[in-house]
Amino acid sequence: MHPVLIEIGPLSIRYYGLMYVLGIIAAIFLIRSEVRRKGLSLTDDDQTNLLLLTVFAGIIGAGSTILRLIGRSIANSCGDTSGLARWVGHPWGVIGGTCAVFWFARRKRIPVLRLMDVLAPPLIWARPSVALGIL
Repeated sequence: MHPVLIEIGPLSIRYYGLMYVLGIIAAIFLIRSEVRRKGLSLTDDDQTNLLLLTVFAGIIGAGSTILRLIGRSIANSCGDTSGLARWVGHPWGVIGGTCAVFWFARRKRIPVLRLMDVLAPPLIWARPSVALGIL
């Protein structure tokens, strides 16, 4: 399968990028419904800020240059040619997003476990949707 959805000059939009955007949009709606269902006192702006903060922290965590270099050197020392170095950043993205959730919960004085209950359904949905875009 061709990984590029659209190419406009030097800009190319890939399928997995489209799936990330669709996942973030779907997560906004899922978070809003879960916040209402769980009865948390978060405004719509707070919910959007939480999602964008978490996504941004996850991208920063996953894309850290030093972590990629460490992962690449580990993969090369193991003789790995299958692209393990590309996937090394994923756990750090989860760690970055989780740190953002803890910070947000503390700042808004919300119990962390209740906030994580709200975030679980979008997270469960998001990972397979992005994997579909990678195929």
